[in-house]
Amino acid sequence: MWPDDWLPPHSWLRRVDVRVKGAWLLLAAGLAFFWEDVRLQAGLLAVMVVVALTAGLSRRYLLRMAAFLLPLMALSVLTQALFGEALLWRKLGRAPTALLSLPEWLPWLGGHPLWREGVRYGLGIAAKTMTMALAAPLLFLSSGMDEVLAALLAMRLPYRLAFVFASAVHSFPLLFDEAREIVEAQRTRGLAPEEMGLPAKVAFYGRIAVPLILGAMVRAQRMEMVLQTKGFSPDGRRTALHEVRLRRWEWAALIGAAVAGLVALVGSLRWGWGRFVG
Repeated sequence: MWPDDWLPPHSWLRRVDVRVKGAWLLLAAGLAFFWEDVRLQAGLLAVMVVVALTAGLSRRYLLRMAAFLLPLMALSVLTQALFGEALLWRKLGRAPTALLSLPEWLPWLGGHPLWREGVRYGLGIAAKTMTMALAAPLLFLSSGMDEVLAALLAMRLPYRLAFVFASAVHSFPLLFDEAREIVEAQRTRGLAPEEMGLPAKVAFYGRIAVPLILGAMVRAQRMEMVLQTKGFSPDGRRTALHEVRLRRWEWAALIGAAVAGLVALVGSLRWGWGRFVG
């Protein structure tokens, strides 16, 4: 599946400068990482979903990503709800509240309390994971390698560093394509990941990482050989196919991202915005 199948060519997000998209998505990822309040996390996730849907991001892609992350998110909620008492003590400064007790007949966990604050904290982690998982594809799928390279060079980054980063952006959708092909190949052999239990599903997707990493290494070696045969050198003066120039509203968007990040930082340090309150 090529990126145009995930994000249509006429999407408004493709027309936005790479630097503007990068600033706002970096802000979203930073807020998702530092905020712990589940209400703020849920609001941030809702904004990211609205951006993804209005930009035309494939619903099939969103559903696949949700299906891939759902077991990990459920595990984080269950872990915090059952075993997060020590962490909750440190966050709250008091004992967490028991939501209910598990049935006595359950092995190992019978009678163990399910912490109400642990459920909320785990839901915050789940929303955080989904937000950060959405931020990267929205940037990578809406920007071509040449656009990213031109934007980085306009920011006065060294060509060698800019080329490496742009190549990584270009490889991101290819990794998803390879992962889909590996899963489909496993289906033809009789495996059905959607019918597996949680431990088997985690192990299944863990095994997919091995051929993905090997394929990325082979692709990197081939690219190195091709560049060497063509006499590629990071030195020298170059011209860009795309002229990158920020329009007025894009300058305003960049300034808005900087101001929003500064306000969020000051609010977090001074007034405790985003702190977990149970």
